[in-house]
Amino acid sequence: MIKNDFSALPLEVKAGISRKKKSLLVYDDKYHPPLLLRTSLMNLKKETKILNIPLYLISLLMTFIPSVGAL
Repeated sequence: MIKNDFSALPLEVKAGISRKKKSLLVYDDKYHPPLLLRTSLMNLKKETKILNIPLYLISLLMTFIPSVGAL
């Protein structure tokens, strides 16, 4: 979980390039967060509510998360 202003966003960490995101989708169905975060070896991209951040950019994670008002 990543705290962003007044909300908490789920973060899933993958070691490889797997496209599976079952735990994120289960969390989304139950809690409906504005954004789902995933870090993996895949490139930086956003698919609907899922933001994938490459592992080599993990130190910049907070710069990729918009403020609550922008979500």
